Amino acid sequence: DRWYLEAFGIACNGREKQVLAAWESGHQNKDPKNNEGITWRLKLEPVQLGGPVSAAPLSGDGTTIATWWGVGPFAHDNGAAALDTDFGVEHTPAVVDLHATYQGVGGKNVTWEKVKMSDGPEGGQKSIDFVAFCADHGFRTDNVVGYFATAIVSDKDQKTRLSLGSDDGCKVWLNGKHLLTQDMTRALKLGDESVELDLKKGKNLLLIKLQQGGGPSGIVAGLAEQPKVTVSYDLSAAAPEKGAAAAPAAGIEATKQSLTPSGLPEKEFKSKDGQTLPSLYELAKLPGDAKAGAAVFKNVQGANCVKCHQIGDEGQMIGPPLTVVGTKLSKPQLYEAILYPSAQILMEYETWVVRTKDSDVWSGLKVEDTPDHITIKDTDAKYHDVPKDQIDKLVKQTISLMPEGLNEAMTKQDLVNLVEYLSSRKG
Repeated sequence: DRWYLEAFGIACNGREKQVLAAWESGHQNKDPKNNEGITWRLKLEPVQLGGPVSAAPLSGDGTTIATWWGVGPFAHDNGAAALDTDFGVEHTPAVVDLHATYQGVGGKNVTWEKVKMSDGPEGGQKSIDFVAFCADHGFRTDNVVGYFATAIVSDKDQKTRLSLGSDDGCKVWLNGKHLLTQDMTRALKLGDESVELDLKKGKNLLLIKLQQGGGPSGIVAGLAEQPKVTVSYDLSAAAPEKGAAAAPAAGIEATKQSLTPSGLPEKEFKSKDGQTLPSLYELAKLPGDAKAGAAVFKNVQGANCVKCHQIGDEGQMIGPPLTVVGTKLSKPQLYEAILYPSAQILMEYETWVVRTKDSDVWSGLKVEDTPDHITIKDTDAKYHDVPKDQIDKLVKQTISLMPEGLNEAMTKQDLVNLVEYLSSRKG
């Protein structure tokens, strides 16, 4: 297995050529897959598993992918657990919104940008230098996480393999499907991982999360077989739904009309006055009145936003503060946050349910977690301290504390005015 191969490679360090020669001249394993793995681990140069590295236009060198978007860095201080932490990007890994803004290291806003490629660990390769990516923007370079995405464009449904190296741990998705989590600390080397990719006709979104502890850090990736593919910066129609892979260029707008910014299929909503709401993207085109929207925000008989959200000194801090939300979310994303509250749940704002051994049940935000107790803050802003030795069950929910159905508490124009107000909140 992978761990045996890693131990085997370490044991052969400095003697790879001699061991490889002995292996090739001796009695090889009867399992061809094992032969391939052992040969791969002993070779000093990148091994092209399953055939030659694609000669399709992947990059200037024709071997490694050199077309990437990147976003980050995000701060982490919990080691390998960072790979299990969603920093706002991977909640919907089938869709990348290149216009989205996230909170990076030090609370600074970070956005997707094209990555400047560096020379890889071996001659002719191209790689992502994550340390340079962080340093070029004035961020720290240790205990950080970044996300990198590209579109693999295939002329048909086909399978291939991704040959990958990462320094340090990584997590990989294709079209939203999780394929790999590797939390090993190691140097950068193409071929440390080989992952099967099930490409669909059209664009396929490849998303990689990289966790960096300290020292050098980066990603090097190539396709280890020879499919007819190209790579593209255009992620707009990646990961198409079944039956939409062959859609024409106009399908980009169709995708927007049928999917929310985070990739959920749109549903039909009705407003308080009985109107059927248009799609999020059509709503975003409607003009609103920010002053009237401020009144909607404060109306305790309506949506009652002030019960859980704070803007400036007004409102309560149960949900995320919205003072500068206009710098973080686009109008379609704001509509999604209101109509689909569970689509994107920010870290530290997840709903937790705790049941005690006395059968008391509390739900809300987990605002404190110490060795001897946890504290739950409920929707009425009341705090409940629960000793850990009294906890019978503690579960994190996938449903937001923010209720669904807020569309029924507002007219269509109220909703448009509210989003206009929130969009204007930029500090």
